[in-house]
Amino acid sequence: MDHRTRAKDRHTRAKIIHLTCGEGGELGENLITLALNLPRSRCDQTVVGALPRQMRDELARHAVRWVNVGATAPGTANDQAPTARQLERLIAASEATVLHAHGMQAGILASQVIRDLSPRPATVLSTCGFAAPPPRRGLLGPVRDRAFRKAIAGFDRILVESEAELARLQAYEPRAAGRAAVLRPFVDTNRYSHKIDAGAKRRKVGLLGEAALVGFAGPLVERHGLETLLRAAGVIIADLPNVEFLLIGDGPLQDSLQALAHSLRISGSVVFLKDRADVPEVIAAMNVLVAPSPGEGGMLRALQALSLQIPIVAVGGATTSEYLGSLEEVVVVPPGDPEAMAEGIRQQLEVLPPADVPPGAVSEMGLPLSHDDFLVSREEYDLDRTGLKRRLRAFGEVDAAEQALERHDVRHAAERVAEFYEELVH
Repeated sequence: MDHRTRAKDRHTRAKIIHLTCGEGGELGENLITLALNLPRSRCDQTVVGALPRQMRDELARHAVRWVNVGATAPGTANDQAPTARQLERLIAASEATVLHAHGMQAGILASQVIRDLSPRPATVLSTCGFAAPPPRRGLLGPVRDRAFRKAIAGFDRILVESEAELARLQAYEPRAAGRAAVLRPFVDTNRYSHKIDAGAKRRKVGLLGEAALVGFAGPLVERHGLETLLRAAGVIIADLPNVEFLLIGDGPLQDSLQALAHSLRISGSVVFLKDRADVPEVIAAMNVLVAPSPGEGGMLRALQALSLQIPIVAVGGATTSEYLGSLEEVVVVPPGDPEAMAEGIRQQLEVLPPADVPPGAVSEMGLPLSHDDFLVSREEYDLDRTGLKRRLRAFGEVDAAEQALERHDVRHAAERVAEFYEELVH
């Protein structure tokens, strides 16, 4: 008996195990958002893997089971063996019909789990931004590369975020591309509200309430072009002293980025925060969100900013053009150009936030400040200089943004994923 014979008719709920290897940030949020919106009448779900407490609590409030089967963080095959055995027992005990791996690390673990499993559940992989790994060195390098390709090709369905990502997968492993489908990045706009006390939120995370805030949220890794962002920050801070920059995330580049900020003499205006569960609330307190990578990596944060009516500066690329290029709220700049990024940020800083956002902030003297005061300091530079005249944009009047959010609404993605599950198990 395999996954096609376990469900007797189309009215039987698919039994889903969502697998994560403890990746937080956008990957974790995507998993939670999807799990909370899949139709319960068709999907019986269990989320497996390490998650922050806030995400676990959210699952519990919506009656979605969560199980931690041990060290699901990335590791070698030997490191993962005990976890794989626990997963095998969980799949057998729950009679799961679908194993959905979220992220490439979870995909590798899932391929190890199902290798000798009988009966075998259907398998789905959400790549969350596929990039071909560099060639491995050493005598075992080619063997490991072949094993990685075979693992990817073994999934029954692979979900990628864009046509550009699908093309990369096609070039790397044609067998896998034949089972791939594009699932648009999605956002649950009902989870986010721009009606937040921005000043209070800024003070809570250690930021100045009266400064304009330009932010990035995501892993501190090479592909996000964060060196370009910091060099653009140097240009902005030299001209606009009442602006702070915020980088939220963890990653191998944190030390080098902090060293670069120091060498550019902007350390006092650049704040680094570790990845956190309240990133959408912090985005709501920003004046501008920067998406400095031309790939799929920052789409969730960009969509959150769009739903929160926060202006965006995005680096141009195939994915940016596919999803954000035509929107008035987004300024698109070329990759690797700090001057162009600085000009884009300056342009977006001139956009006033929505009028119905409560001000919330107070100055050091205890005086209430409006969002109008966040943008610039009238005492520190002349508002009448060229390029600094602020303009008022009525976000609610822009139909294109609302249409974009409708296209990326999680309800459409959840319905499509539920259909994929049903196709695999019936």
